[in-house]
Amino acid sequence: TPHFMRYSGLTGACINAYLFNKFVGRAIAGEPYIDRARNYMIETNWSNGEVVQRGTGANYGVDGFLRPGFAYAHGLDYLRSKVIEGNEFDQNFNFDQDSDEPFLSRDWKIKFSAAWVPKRLEMDINFMDNIRGLLKKAIHEQLISEIGKDGEILDKPHEILLKKIFGEIENSSNDPIIAEDFWNEAIEKMGKTDQRVIDFHVPIAMLLEKAVDEILDFARLYYGQNKRISSEYEHQPKSVDFISDDFAVQAQNFTSSLTLSSSLSAAALTLLLVAEGEGNMPRIGSAILAAFTPFIAFGSITNASQYKTRNEMSREVFRDTRYLPFLQEVFSCMKSEDQTEVPLTANPFYREIYELRTKFIEDCTYYNLKASGEFNQSQYEPTPFTNAFRTFANSPGDDASAADFLLLLQTKLIPSVFHENSYIQQTLTDLTVVLKRLIDYNRRKSLITEEAMKSAKVLFERAILFESRLDGSLQRGHVKWGFFKSRKLLHGHLWTSLVQYWWDKIYLARPGKIPKSAQEARGRGKSTLRPISAETIEIRAQTDALIKELPQSETGGLKRSTQDLQQFYHASKESYVASLIAVSGTLSFFTGIIFTIGNIGAAATNSQNSGFNNLVTLGTYSFGLITPITALLAMLHLWRKFWILYSLSGKLGKKSSNGNNDNIKTIISVTRSQELVTLMRFIASAGAAVALYSGFAARETDVDLDRAPAWIGLGSLALHLLSIVYLLFIEYFIRYKFDPRLGEYLSESFREEVVDLYNAFSMQMTNADTNQDQELLTWEYVAREFLHDHRFDTVFAADRFSALYYFLQSGLPGIATVKA
Repeated sequence: TPHFMRYSGLTGACINAYLFNKFVGRAIAGEPYIDRARNYMIETNWSNGEVVQRGTGANYGVDGFLRPGFAYAHGLDYLRSKVIEGNEFDQNFNFDQDSDEPFLSRDWKIKFSAAWVPKRLEMDINFMDNIRGLLKKAIHEQLISEIGKDGEILDKPHEILLKKIFGEIENSSNDPIIAEDFWNEAIEKMGKTDQRVIDFHVPIAMLLEKAVDEILDFARLYYGQNKRISSEYEHQPKSVDFISDDFAVQAQNFTSSLTLSSSLSAAALTLLLVAEGEGNMPRIGSAILAAFTPFIAFGSITNASQYKTRNEMSREVFRDTRYLPFLQEVFSCMKSEDQTEVPLTANPFYREIYELRTKFIEDCTYYNLKASGEFNQSQYEPTPFTNAFRTFANSPGDDASAADFLLLLQTKLIPSVFHENSYIQQTLTDLTVVLKRLIDYNRRKSLITEEAMKSAKVLFERAILFESRLDGSLQRGHVKWGFFKSRKLLHGHLWTSLVQYWWDKIYLARPGKIPKSAQEARGRGKSTLRPISAETIEIRAQTDALIKELPQSETGGLKRSTQDLQQFYHASKESYVASLIAVSGTLSFFTGIIFTIGNIGAAATNSQNSGFNNLVTLGTYSFGLITPITALLAMLHLWRKFWILYSLSGKLGKKSSNGNNDNIKTIISVTRSQELVTLMRFIASAGAAVALYSGFAARETDVDLDRAPAWIGLGSLALHLLSIVYLLFIEYFIRYKFDPRLGEYLSESFREEVVDLYNAFSMQMTNADTNQDQELLTWEYVAREFLHDHRFDTVFAADRFSALYYFLQSGLPGIATVKA
């Protein structure tokens, strides 16, 4: 790639030039050739790994360059040249990786294993046995070819004789034969032959077989250590942005700006109204206060738009990566007869396999693929693959057809036909993972009751209809400037604020009313009047009901799906709220500008210019009638936050009464302080709303309120500013003193709850993804569920909350033992 040629290529050229310069310099100094050449070999071997690491960032197996593909014969030719080079320089052929000078360095084993062993197939016995046999056969073919080309051999053993000898030895035992035993027996069976065959060619073949075994074992070793992808980016815990919840971390910042905006608006409007006719100073003061509003409102608009985009992206993730696994979990709980009745287009396993099949065919065309069958190049027609796929499609729920398809992939297509193209191999490897999952899930039927199978069918009928509504609700597209996104009219902020938000509030979901028949489920699933958030929460409740009917060992996947549905539900609701904030912020933005310009102009012209007076009137009406919506929104969010804090402090209080450490007591005090700040802001927002409405009413009616609206407005602003000072005190004098290991202490304090969640979200381990990756995924679900039940984000804010979130995703020590 251009990136590799620019960085790795130049690095390699510089290193090679430097090494060759040393080689020549040592010659001038009189160092013997054999010593110079041996050092040159060792240093070149080292620099190769350095070049690759500099050029690719060590993303072995992910990066395009380090997906090498070559015929087995070509790879073995290279290894053979290294063996001969090692013989010439008296290299010690040590296959112990811990030795000072192993035959194959770590980097070379990484590259060969990346080419020969696709990720997720390291522990696949059928594949590994087959590729080992193919490589061994290739070594035999290479030996026969090299003996035939060697002009120094006078008495050459015939090709047919050698193949017969190799076949007899292999067939003599069902267990793998050690390389040294194999070749010693081969030498014995050759009888009298040219000594060069025994002294030169056979030892090379033996070393090659040992090297092959070491590379394949190395792939398994790195699979077990989760090092086949070495970049930390691939393994780091998810950030807090991956959480979609009711009033999530990012949304909590809105309350401050909303309250401040409404308080400033109230102070500006009431100051003008109560002091009207007392000169220009009230106008100037009102204009100054109103001038801050557009800046605060613009911040609210951008933050709310970004928050909406993040939640919409969360909904897209559910559709793209979580919805189909949810269908597969439900589908696998149905009776075989019910599964057969499902059309192929609705069968979730068939759909995933069909998508991979389509990608495979397209890749064959894209690469103009020439695949090697038995080490000879020929144009490949994917007939065996197509035939196996058609057989599977005729009975997609049958273990036998799935097993046959899987065996074809494991023993022929991946290790033999497509071993030169790692991108094709990746698609076929993904196919093996789906087929293994299908076969594994089919065993559930013997553990599930008839009643549970019926419930699964009813849920599947409803969940499959959810897809069309889901696709229609997504708002895909590019984001500009970090917050702006072009949307359809029905997805825009205005329509969402005026229609969707309020319809979602008015409509009462009925999660407790679970359909009892497939017909009833289809009827509810086809209803277009029901908001998608209501449909989501009802499907989640129906899934929870199904979980209760299943054996606990089979509920891990469905439990994860319920959390995915819950995240989708909150993302939908929060998206509506964000639109409402964006619209109210837009109105405040323009109102502040109009009101400020009007007052400045009116003050400059002594209220003689009707245009400026009209602007003031327009701004007054907007502040009096529309801006209170911002205050009401702030009150709504502050009440949500207060309720979350109050619930959390109750849970923490129970922990404190059980004799937990001082950290819990400190967190309780911070939580109580946050409750006080939230109440202060709630009162400030309520005061701003009262001041805006009362001040406007005093102007438009004959009611005489004297200066009460002004005092209420100024008091609201003062109370909000006081809450900011109090928050700064909490941040820098209480939160600042939190122990850096707070995440660990909190997690340990709630160990029993975490253990229960881990057991609920755990699934049976597979041999595809590494155990570490599977555990990491389990802990992601555990962390999100725990932090949904215990809303520490409202207390710690994003930075300290992320420490707790990261720690939980890393897992608590000893939990796996508890599960076992």
